[in-house]
Amino acid sequence: MTAPGSAFVRRAVRMTVIVPPVAWLLTDVLHLPGAAIPASFAMFALTVFAHFGGPRGPRLAASALTAAMGLVVITVACVAGISAWVAVPASLVAVFAIGYVGVLRGYFAPASAALLVPWIFGATSGTPLAGIPEVMLGWTTGAIAALLAGTLVWPERENDDLRPLFAQCLNDAAQMVTARWVAGHYDQAAMDRLDASIAALDQAFLGRADQPGAATSQDRGFLTALDSLRRLRTALWSDQPVPVGSRPVDPPPCDKDLARTTAAGLAGSAAWLTGAGPVVDPRILDGARTQHRQELFEWAGSIPSGEADGAYAQLAATFDLTTVSLTAEALVAGLDPTTEPAELSMLGRPRGDSARRRLAGQWALTSPWFRKALRTAVAIAVTVLIVKLSDVGFGLWVSLGAMAALKADSSGTRRSSGQIILGTIGGFMVGATLIALLGPWTTGYWLVVPVAVFLAAYSPGRTTLVVSQAAFTVFILMMVGISEPGRFAAAEMRVVNVTLGVTVSLLVSLAMWPRGAAAMVRSTIRTAADTASGFAVTAFANLTGEPDPAPAVAADQAQRDVEIARETLDLAVSQRGPGLPDVADWMLVLNTASQFALSGRIVTDLSSLHPLPADCAQTRRELVATSEQSHGDVVTAVTALIARPPGEGAGNVREAPWLAINRVLARRRPPAVAPLDAAAQADTAALIRRHADPDPAECGRGATAIAYSAGWAAQGAQLAQRLSALVRASTTQPAK
Repeated sequence: MTAPGSAFVRRAVRMTVIVPPVAWLLTDVLHLPGAAIPASFAMFALTVFAHFGGPRGPRLAASALTAAMGLVVITVACVAGISAWVAVPASLVAVFAIGYVGVLRGYFAPASAALLVPWIFGATSGTPLAGIPEVMLGWTTGAIAALLAGTLVWPERENDDLRPLFAQCLNDAAQMVTARWVAGHYDQAAMDRLDASIAALDQAFLGRADQPGAATSQDRGFLTALDSLRRLRTALWSDQPVPVGSRPVDPPPCDKDLARTTAAGLAGSAAWLTGAGPVVDPRILDGARTQHRQELFEWAGSIPSGEADGAYAQLAATFDLTTVSLTAEALVAGLDPTTEPAELSMLGRPRGDSARRRLAGQWALTSPWFRKALRTAVAIAVTVLIVKLSDVGFGLWVSLGAMAALKADSSGTRRSSGQIILGTIGGFMVGATLIALLGPWTTGYWLVVPVAVFLAAYSPGRTTLVVSQAAFTVFILMMVGISEPGRFAAAEMRVVNVTLGVTVSLLVSLAMWPRGAAAMVRSTIRTAADTASGFAVTAFANLTGEPDPAPAVAADQAQRDVEIARETLDLAVSQRGPGLPDVADWMLVLNTASQFALSGRIVTDLSSLHPLPADCAQTRRELVATSEQSHGDVVTAVTALIARPPGEGAGNVREAPWLAINRVLARRRPPAVAPLDAAAQADTAALIRRHADPDPAECGRGATAIAYSAGWAAQGAQLAQRLSALVRASTTQPAK
C-alpha cells in the first residue's frame, strides 16, 4: 500500500492485533491487572510514539534498544515514585536528560519521546516496592508484542522518501554543471529545476522528528551532504562576470575535464541513492581537483605579459567551478562517509566526536533543545508533585496531559491546550455513553476495545489533535471498563486530570520563554547571520595579515549560532502552527548565514594553504573592506526583515519571491565589489608581468590565490545583495 496514510493504517492494524490479546492474557489469564496498563503503554510507546524508519534491521535494533531502555526507565521511576521528595527532583533530572538527548536526531528523537511515557507512569503510579516486578513484566510483555508485531504484522516497507528527492537534486545539479562548463552556457531552466528540487527536499526534511542526526556516521554524513547540496546550489547559481578593460584570456582547457568528472560524480551518487549504481568514491573527485589545480597554476603562470590584464577575469570565472567541485566532493563523501579526503575539513565536516560536539553545541539557554527539555522537565516535575501531594486517582493522566500540551512557546501551548481539552471532553462524552450502554457487561467492553485501539493508534499525526485526544480517551476508558465495568469515576477523573495537566503546561510556558516561535526564529537567525558574516570579516583580516583576528574563536561561535538557529527553525516548523508565515524568507537568511560560516572557514584555511602574494596591498585592503560592507549589509537587511509588518513574506517555499530574485541577481556583479575587482585585476597583472621565476606554477599559485580570495569576498557581497533585494521585494508583496 502506497496511498497517503498507509503507514498510519499499518500502525493501527498492528496495535489492534496485539493490544486486546495482551490485555486479556495479563488480566483474565494471568490475573495480573497491575501489568496490563504498563503493557499497553509499552505497545503505544514503541508503535505509535517511536516511529523508526529506515531498513528493517536498524529499525528493529532501535526498537529493541528503546524497549530495553524503557524497562530500565520504568523501574527506576517506580522506585523513585515511592517517595514524593525523591520523585520530583528525579523527574526534573530524568525528563530533562531524556528530552535533551533528542538533539542527536536520527533514532534518538523518536526514542526520546517514547521513553518519557515509562518515566511518567512509574513516577506517578504509586506502585509499592512489591508491585514493581509486575510492572516490569507488563512493560516487557508489551514491548515483546510490539517488536513482534513490527516485524511480522504488515511490516513497514524499507522506503526512504528523502533518497529519491535527494537523487533528483543531484541529477539537476549535474545537468547544471554540464551546461555551464562543458556546453559553455548558463542554463536558467536547469537552475530553476534545481531550485524546485531542493525546495521539495527541504519541505520533506524540515520539521521531521526522525530526520538524520549526529549519533551515527551515516546520519552525520547525510547532514553533511544536505548542507553541501545547499552550498552547491549557491555556487551553481552565482555566475558573476568580472568587468575588465581588455579582452579576457581564453578559459583553461582543464576546466572542462573537472566539470565532466564533477557532473559524473553527482549523477553517479544520484544513481546510488536510488539503487541503480555503485557508490561513488569521493577520492576520484579529489584527484581531479588536485590535477586541475596544478594545471591551473601552470596555465595562469604561463599567461603572456601582454595578456596579463585579462587574467584575473578568467581566474575569477574558474572560481565558481572550483567551488562547485569542492562542494560536490564533500557531498559525495557525506553520502558514503567511509572515506574522507583530507581537504574536506575545509568544508566544515565535523571534527572529533560529532555526537559530543552536537550535545555541547546546544548546551545553552538560547538553544531550543535546551529550552524544550528544561521546560518539559519542569512541567512534568510539577505534575508529579501535584499527584503525590493530592493523591489524585489516575495521576499519570495529569503528567501525560502536560506532556501532550507543552510546545515550544506559549502560543503553541495555548493552541494545543484548547484542542486537548476539547478532544478530552469529546472522548469523555463518547466513553460515558458507551459505559452507560454497556453497564456491567464486561464482554461488551472487550468487543469495543479493538475499535478504540485502532482509532487511538491511527489518529496521532494523521488527524487533528482534537480527534486523536478523543480517540485515546475512549480507548483508556474502555480499558478501565474491563476491570471496573459500569463505573464513571475514571471518565470524570480523565477530564479533571487532563485539564489540570494542561493548566500546568500553560503556566510553565508563560513562565519559561513564552515568546512565540516566530520571534525565536527571527532572533536566533539574526544572531547567526550577524556572527557568521562577522566571522567572514575576521577570516579576511587573518588572511591579509591584520593583527590578532582570532579566527578560531569566531569560527566556533559562528558554527554554534548557525546550529542553534537551524534547530530553532526546525522545531518551530514541527509545531505546524500559524506563527511563521515567512518561513521561506528565514530559510534563505539561515542558508546565507551558513554560507558565510563556510566561506569564513575556507578563507581561514587559505591563509596557510594558499596565502596571498606579498605584493598585493591593494587587494588586501579591499578584501577586508568588501567583507565589512557585506557584514553591514547583511545586518541591515535582516534587521529590516524583522521590522516589517507581520504577515508579509514569502510563505510557501515553492512560491518564494527569492526564486525570482535569484534569476535577476545570479549574473549581476554587486557594485560593492568594483573596488576589489579593480585592485585584484591590477595586482594580478602586476604579478604576472614582474614574475621572473622559471617555475610558472609559483606565479600561477599567487594569481589564483588573489582571484579565489576575491571570489569568496564577492560571493559574500552577492549574498548580501540578495538579502537586500529580498527586503525590498517582501515589503511590497503579501504572503501567499
